[in-house]
Amino acid sequence: MTQFIDWLLGLLTPAQWEAWRNWLATIGGLVALAIALRTYLANARARRFEQPRLVYAKVKRVQTLDPLDKFQVSLRGDDLLFADGDDANVVYHETPDKALEIQALVPMLRVSMVLHNGSRERLGPAYVIPWSRSAEGPLGTAPPIEDVDPDSDVVIEFIKRLPSLGEPTVGVAVTFRDASGKWWTRRLGGAVAPTRPIRDRPSFGMYWRYNKHHVIGTPVTGTYDRFTVATRSRAGRFAAWLGLAKGLSED
Repeated sequence: MTQFIDWLLGLLTPAQWEAWRNWLATIGGLVALAIALRTYLANARARRFEQPRLVYAKVKRVQTLDPLDKFQVSLRGDDLLFADGDDANVVYHETPDKALEIQALVPMLRVSMVLHNGSRERLGPAYVIPWSRSAEGPLGTAPPIEDVDPDSDVVIEFIKRLPSLGEPTVGVAVTFRDASGKWWTRRLGGAVAPTRPIRDRPSFGMYWRYNKHHVIGTPVTGTYDRFTVATRSRAGRFAAWLGLAKGLSED
């Protein structure tokens, strides 16, 4: 064995063996660097997805309302009810027990959704969009939830005139901005993925939020505030601008 080792060492000069040792040390260093870089990227990706992976939306209820059917909702916190389209389709009033009662005047579709933030950080804005699986498109766009508290749920009630094809199969998509300012989307219960920032979404209708009033020494009270929303897409705003410009030029 000793003779074999002496023979092996004699194959190369001391300078050549030194060059081999340096080469192997370089290869070992590069392998260690590659492993460290891969570990760093994996940890960075895990940290990047740490909040978004804990955010999702789901459908709680899909209901068809006949004319004169009623339902009640109790909105609290950031919960909202959005009526897509013409407000002549429903009538509404506040009940004595602080619920909001909605009565349909035409066949309506009601979709109850929940946005869940399971992370320890606040997020927002968040767009929760009911999605027709049968028509492969959104049923409408409610106003965004501006702030969603950590480890909390927000209820979104969405109603609109019943589509001509009847009650669709409904899923839900959510697009939101996380605490670091990055935008994400999760569609129909799939994996969360990065997306481009959203400045606005076309929306037309009215919505309600519960506005709580509290004065120290008095019982907590509140009212349902109603808002009208009519935001346009960029193309719609550009078309409106062209119409305005044309009118000014004709004057």
